[in-house]
Amino acid sequence: MCGQRRQRPELPLQTNDDQNIGPLDDGDTWGAGPSAVALKLVSPWTFGALVNQVTDIAGDNDHLNTSFIQPFLVYTTASATSFALNTETTYDGDAKETAMPINRQVNPSISCCCFRNSGVRQAVV
Repeated sequence: MCGQRRQRPELPLQTNDDQNIGPLDDGDTWGAGPSAVALKLVSPWTFGALVNQVTDIAGDNDHLNTSFIQPFLVYTTASATSFALNTETTYDGDAKETAMPINRQVNPSISCCCFRNSGVRQAVV
């Protein structure tokens, strides 16, 4: 069993110049906040969550207050195919709105080429 945790600051960069889209809709708002990820490997399962909080730190508009949580669960088969399920929940603290899409994925492992190295045939995935 293996568990990992990481914490880092987050600084979203303003790349939006359209006033009608994006959480930074005035073009002059800057936000920052903490981010963290924790995961646990219990073969063949991997589970954990990514979380962050972004709050307005500068600019003309002081309405940036968003939270994000992405819990995930992945099962990997002996043939290295993985089945994943997660949500990407975003909460807008000012508008009091939540969006929570649920994602599912199947990721098969395929070999794209083979080569020889010291007499041992290896597959590159």
